[in-house]
This record gives sequence, C-alpha cells and structure tokens, in this order.
Amino acid sequence: SRSGFSLFARSGGMGYWTCGPFPATTQGLNQACNELALKVLETIDPLWPAAYELANKNFEAAYERLRKLMKDA
Repeated sequence: SRSGFSLFARSGGMGYWTCGPFPATTQGLNQACNELALKVLETIDPLWPAAYELANKNFEAAYERLRKLMKDA
C-alpha cells in the first residue's frame, strides 16, 4: 500500500511538478515541500536550487546541480 505525502503543483504557463512519496510525518511534509519548491524554482531559474543548496551548506548537492547545468549547456 502507498502511504505518505505526494505533492503536486501546476502553473498554467510554466508546467506541472510532482514529488514524493515522503513519510506521513512533519519531517516528511517538510521534505516534500522543499523538494517541490526546488523543482518549481529550477523551472524559473536553474541556478536558484544550487544557490539554495549552498546557503544550506549542502555542498555536494550544489556541486551536482551546477555540474548538471554545465553538462546541459
């Protein structure tokens, strides 16, 4: 059976995003919200999620995001 949080967001002009499932806990909801927000931000400007990761001292994640951007350029 599937349980937990799966979040969906939609914008008429920008697209559709989804994430999850995450555990049905306060921490799971927080993780789901963060992941969904990063997906939306990445659509607006691909550098924003990397800046978010750097600000939160997630250097490995920031590096991977920037590496992917350079590879796709």
